[in-house]
Amino acid sequence: MNKQDMADEALFLLLHNEVISCVYKAGGDQGDAENGKCITKLENMGFRVGQGLIERFTKDTARFKDELDIMKFVCKDFWTTVFKKQIDNLRTNHQGIYVLQDNKFRLITQMSAGKQYLEHAPKYLAFSCGLIRGGLSNLGIKSIVTAEVSVMPACKFQEEACVFELSVRIIQARNIHGSDTATNPDCYVCLQLPTALTERKRTKTIWNCTDPVWDETFHFRIHSHIKNILDVSLHDEDINTGDDHLLTVSYDLGNVPLNKPVLENFTLNKEKNEELQVEFNIVSIPETHKEVITNGVLVVS
Repeated sequence: MNKQDMADEALFLLLHNEVISCVYKAGGDQGDAENGKCITKLENMGFRVGQGLIERFTKDTARFKDELDIMKFVCKDFWTTVFKKQIDNLRTNHQGIYVLQDNKFRLITQMSAGKQYLEHAPKYLAFSCGLIRGGLSNLGIKSIVTAEVSVMPACKFQEEACVFELSVRIIQARNIHGSDTATNPDCYVCLQLPTALTERKRTKTIWNCTDPVWDETFHFRIHSHIKNILDVSLHDEDINTGDDHLLTVSYDLGNVPLNKPVLENFTLNKEKNEELQVEFNIVSIPETHKEVITNGVLVVS
């Protein structure tokens, strides 16, 4: 490491420590609740910095092949630029959990190695957790990042996919004309999301009606690291000859922002003004990252 790099690193460490000091001084009372607020504030600061840095670092980078390719970039290029070294080990269970091991993490190398100092580690790691989360967020990966220190100055950062609850509200259809021109259609709607459930979900049948109203809501748990495509299909029930399929829409749930319902009107026949109205909503599920079950950790070569 040359003198310029040493000077840059010293300034970064000094700035990081000063930010922590300012946040905790502003927090006042150092009870558990206030300590949690300070750590959250530091993590949010890191998140914003991580978003900006990753945008700058990837400006001239080729498109990433997949999620693992992104994580390797974070461990090598991103980590080297920020902390002057690569991550020492990257592990994954290939189910949305990654563990990044830094055996000599720069921001805690100055801390004493005694066990009595481990309780202070979270405030020195919060900014970096946010840094990783913000960078990944700008690359399209929504996640939760936590850090663990067992022995100074080694540190493990664990990145886990977020789990969300998807609500699909089948509201109504308008001007529906089935294949049987002698009677009005008997409509129902089916939902299938292969990344969440193998079986289909369906509404009740509204008999003999061209403007059926269901107002039924279905719930799914979805994984943020997976591309979720929901199949919405409309059918005309016929007990004697078999049900008639009227429409299927494959809807990319990536179009639905978090905590902001999206109302879609799917057109069956534009000339006849036939349409199906569906509302989508995705919300966070608190603490579900703790329930992610792994089947062992595999080493990535």
